Amino acid sequence: MAQKRNCKRLSLFPELLLPFMLALLLVLCAFPQRSYAASVTISTDGAYDLAANGHSDGDTISISAGCTVSLIGNSATTYNNFRIVCGTGVDLTLQNINIDDADNDDKCPLTFAGSDNSLTVSGTCSLIAGSNAPAVSADSMTALEIMSDGLLVATGGYHAAGVGGGENVNAGTIMIKGGSVDATGGYGGAGIGGGENGSGGTINIYNGTVNADGGGYAAGIGGGDNASEDVNNNVSSGTITISGGTVNASGGYYASGIGGGSYGQVGTITISGGNVDAVGYDYGAGIGSGQHGIGGTITITGGTVNARAFQHGTGIGGGYGSDGGTIDISGGTVMATKGDGAPYDIGDGEAGTGGTLHISGKADVFLRNNACITPATTTHRHLIVNQINDGKAYGFDMPSGWTAPFGIYIQARTLTYNANGGSGSISPVT
Repeated sequence: MAQKRNCKRLSLFPELLLPFMLALLLVLCAFPQRSYAASVTISTDGAYDLAANGHSDGDTISISAGCTVSLIGNSATTYNNFRIVCGTGVDLTLQNINIDDADNDDKCPLTFAGSDNSLTVSGTCSLIAGSNAPAVSADSMTALEIMSDGLLVATGGYHAAGVGGGENVNAGTIMIKGGSVDATGGYGGAGIGGGENGSGGTINIYNGTVNADGGGYAAGIGGGDNASEDVNNNVSSGTITISGGTVNASGGYYASGIGGGSYGQVGTITISGGNVDAVGYDYGAGIGSGQHGIGGTITITGGTVNARAFQHGTGIGGGYGSDGGTIDISGGTVMATKGDGAPYDIGDGEAGTGGTLHISGKADVFLRNNACITPATTTHRHLIVNQINDGKAYGFDMPSGWTAPFGIYIQARTLTYNANGGSGSISPVT
């Protein structure tokens, strides 16, 4: 009889449990369910809508090597603690993707690796990194091409670049071929280039509109802060080439607009085209070195260049306590303004010594304070401009705030005419 009563109790238990389980299932179904896990790997080409695939804060999207992928977001949606990690050789398009990882240390919103990577931006994409991480990571082992018809806003975390390297990380090869890029470095990081204690790698700007602002002690474009303050640590601007586009670069305090960070070295800077505006903050050159840096090679063969410093640095050449390096200007229109306390518009900075300047070819060089180191070689005449008419001098538009007198090294012009045959030479008029 005891065994019979036990069997009877067991047979009633499922009858009591079933209604409870059905009720629980109905409650769970009332809530929307995500269709993907927090981490997903995309291994096939195609378009991928983040919202349609249920992504939210905290997710990581990995893209397999060699894939061509478009990630589609919504301009009204910002993802937090979110990462996109690309394998080598990825062709990535971002459309209206906004990521804010500022509250998550070491979080990089977008990471590339290896060679043959490209990033295309459609619409507006804002990427904000956590401390120690860049917004777009392209380290020394990485090559990245950026081209778009949209706007990329890249804000690096503390100690990191906007585009390039994180803390203690050199930038790789970064090529900008179109679109608009606004890159801001965190404290110690370049806008585009190295993170704190990181060199600038190889930076080529072919086209587009680039606005680059360095964090404290770091260049707008180039090297990060050499925090050790040992100039022999080889924290360099790297190799910077600008051949087109519109480039506005501003260094953090003690750093250059384009070139080296504080206590950094200048590698090679070449400008052959485009419109370039470079500002060195206190103690940094507009184009050249930051404070207590080592000059490198600055070559200008074309374009329109306006380089200026706030205090103690030159327009082109050295920051405070820095030599001017080797400066060769053979083309383009160049306007240079020294900061207060600096001896030269072009040359070594305040308390710095050394450097060489060559002016030749089709260059026209304007000196806001009529001050430069004596050119080692020049084919040009040095004149004083005593007046500006309708904002112009010798047919050139002068930057806002320029007033006469100022100096100019100008090439002689030759006029060929047919009235009586032959040709004649016209020298600049004072």
